[in-house]
Amino acid sequence: MSELVSPATSASGLDHSEERTGVRDFDFLHGRWLVHNRRRPRSATCPTEWEEFEGRSVVRAFWDGAGNMEEWEASPRGGIIRSRRGEFFAQEDIAGRSTLLRNTWEELSAYECRWEQSFSHDGGRSWQLDWTMAFTRE
Repeated sequence: MSELVSPATSASGLDHSEERTGVRDFDFLHGRWLVHNRRRPRSATCPTEWEEFEGRSVVRAFWDGAGNMEEWEASPRGGIIRSRRGEFFAQEDIAGRSTLLRNTWEELSAYECRWEQSFSHDGGRSWQLDWTMAFTRE
């Protein structure tokens, strides 16, 4: 005989009968995960074309459960880190053109670092910067 579950109780056993605030909506993600990724290449013209790769994720609660932090490890990119600067590369076909992507991490000091993304249509002879993030430690 199967157990009846109240409509206010989810399959995970969480009681959702109280007023919904959204604060704990992603508690199901807490913990360690192995992640199989499927991503459509930007240039995919075939509906069955996918790029697949493996990854890992760790999700933890903070602010007494009011927020979540996810650590993500997955990248089909190769790269190298030298002298506090890391460069990671991937090849993609974008709008029918062979495109080299470069992500760069640079440690500027104990309090600052920078991430940049660039792309090249000429095999890396020239780069077009299209995204930057500047990090400053609080």
